Amino acid sequence: MRSQIQSTLEHLIPLIHNNYNQFIPLIIQTLFKLLHFTSMTSSINEENISSSTAEVDDIVDCVKLLNTVIENLEEDYYEYYQNTEQVVFKMLKEAKNYKLKRALMEVLGNLIKVLYAKKENCQLKQKAEE
Repeated sequence: MRSQIQSTLEHLIPLIHNNYNQFIPLIIQTLFKLLHFTSMTSSINEENISSSTAEVDDIVDCVKLLNTVIENLEEDYYEYYQNTEQVVFKMLKEAKNYKLKRALMEVLGNLIKVLYAKKENCQLKQKAEE
């Protein structure tokens, strides 16, 4: 069931981005709240979290969804970069689970892509103005 929800959302995010852009801030805000809630209610920072649990799987799924949003929005995600970076680094510091750390590192990789896309777009705009 979890994979079906993830798959559905992966297909919806591009549609929302292209047709209903006004909902993107709400989606991102909800993801941050969900990440905060799931990480606070689970034992993410306890030593016994090194084995895979349903709680950690929920957090990993949420991180993967965030990653999907970042991948689809690309440069348009730039305005959320700083908040995302803070959340991800905080979670990385506390996480003991390999799957969670890996998912968080994938988010960081996509955040770097967002920065490069923004930089390239700014450079193209400067060249066009010259």
